[in-house]
Amino acid sequence: MAAPTTQEFTLHLPEDVIEMLRRAARERRETPDAIVAEALRFSLQPVRQEALRRLKGHIQQQQAQSEPEMRAHLEAHLTRAEQERLSQLLERNRTQPLTAEERTEMQALFDRIEAVATEKAAAIWLLSDRSR
Repeated sequence: MAAPTTQEFTLHLPEDVIEMLRRAARERRETPDAIVAEALRFSLQPVRQEALRRLKGHIQQQQAQSEPEMRAHLEAHLTRAEQERLSQLLERNRTQPLTAEERTEMQALFDRIEAVATEKAAAIWLLSDRSR
C-alpha cells in the first residue's frame, strides 16, 4: 500500500490546543500530524457537517421563542404509535428480512428520532446559554 501524499500546511493554534496536541502525541505515541489529520477527518465528515447544519437550523428556529416555548422542546419524543411500530420493525428485522417498504418506514422512524434529538439538543444549548 502506498503512503498517502502529504502537503505542508501551516496553522496558527492557541497555546492550549498545542499543549493538548503534544500531550496526545506522547500518550498515543503518534506524530502530531497524524493526530491532527485524524481529528480533521472526523470533524469534517459530511455526516457530521450535516448534523451540525441541522442543529444550527433548530437553534435559529428556537432562538426567538420564549423560555417556556423552548422548554416545551425538551418534551419532544416519538409518539406511542411510532415507538410501537419501531419495536415491531426491529423485532421483525431480527427474524426475517424486511420488505423495501418496511425498510423505508424504519428509516423514516430513525430520521424522526434524529429530528427529536436535534430539537432537544437545540433547546438545551439555548437554555444553558441563557442561564449564563
